[in-house]
Amino acid sequence: MPICHYGEPGVLRGLARSIYKAVIQRCATPKYLINKRSFATAQLCIQAHTSSLRCGGSLCKDDKKKAAFTLAEVLITLGIIGVVAAMTMPMLIAKYQKLVVETKLQVFYAQINDAFRRAHADYDGTFDDWVIKDKNYSYNEIKAFLETYLLPYVKYTKIKQCNNKWGQIFACVYFVNGTMMRLSIDDNGGDIVFHPNAKYEYNPREKFAFQMVKKKTQGSKAYNSVEFIEPYVLDWNGNRESLKTGQWGCYKGCENCSYCTKLIQINGWKIPDGYPW
Repeated sequence: MPICHYGEPGVLRGLARSIYKAVIQRCATPKYLINKRSFATAQLCIQAHTSSLRCGGSLCKDDKKKAAFTLAEVLITLGIIGVVAAMTMPMLIAKYQKLVVETKLQVFYAQINDAFRRAHADYDGTFDDWVIKDKNYSYNEIKAFLETYLLPYVKYTKIKQCNNKWGQIFACVYFVNGTMMRLSIDDNGGDIVFHPNAKYEYNPREKFAFQMVKKKTQGSKAYNSVEFIEPYVLDWNGNRESLKTGQWGCYKGCENCSYCTKLIQINGWKIPDGYPW
């Protein structure tokens, strides 16, 4: 039975002959066994070894189709990958951004308190003595305070005036690590706002409030709540849930959001679930 046409010239015809001869030699039985039964066996053997070959074109080819993806299957797969990426990438990016902010917050909190403690060792007194009570500081007075008690102990690039949108006077200090803080001192103590990306923005992703010698009223008595820097807790009642309500509360759509820093601190300096990111 023919398995190939040998009309092709040259190498291809010789190759086809070689394949055919090899199959015949493999299946041929000894002459003394040639009979009707052995001949049938040889035919079956030849058929088995040539069933994967078919004739056509210039060379005998494998008749079995090779496994492959169609263009439609590839496009569908790429589409699925694209949908999954579109769903997961924003979450991964947000998680990374939160981790960066958490790290910068902890570093700032540790470094600024360390700087003021070093200043405390070099100068007599405490914040109560350094800050004039019941006085609204001008920019130059805030700058003089920083140049005395903070800037000699930190690495920074510049300082400038940067009042907020409510008209409160602030001095901005830009640090070498790409972060920024601003300080305001008025008749109620000091307000410190940290911006991890040095962007003067008000949303709780870019603004974290701290306080310094902040006064707190209990009955008719006013007193300073802390000696060094701490997250903003003016008039906080100590209840965690109350950090999410009120004028300074940390909630979705908040405008001041000053309690957000305290909410992160009591969560181990990790941004908690439900944070208005």
